[in-house]
Amino acid sequence: MNDDVISIFSGAGGLSFGFIQAGLKPVFGIDINQDACQTYQLNLNSDCYQLDLGDEDQSKVRHLLTPYKNPLLLLVVPHAKDLVQQEVEIGKTQGTGLSLTISH
Repeated sequence: MNDDVISIFSGAGGLSFGFIQAGLKPVFGIDINQDACQTYQLNLNSDCYQLDLGDEDQSKVRHLLTPYKNPLLLLVVPHAKDLVQQEVEIGKTQGTGLSLTISH
């Protein structure tokens, strides 16, 4: 059975850690943030590559994924901060009346 798991937008590895607890270990992670990648590596003892998936040149990503043609699982968790900002911008530009309150 193919048990390759790849983590995209891996962050510090929280979601990946849950999958490790379930018996699946990601072969590597990808994140745009270097600090997140370093933390991922320390937390999971697994490789993490700092890459911007929005770059036009996707050769590095293709090179990393080529050996894993049919992974069992592709973990994809966009950064919450980016999603919140996107929703706020959508609300502003489309006049949806979206309001957002953030408190600590």
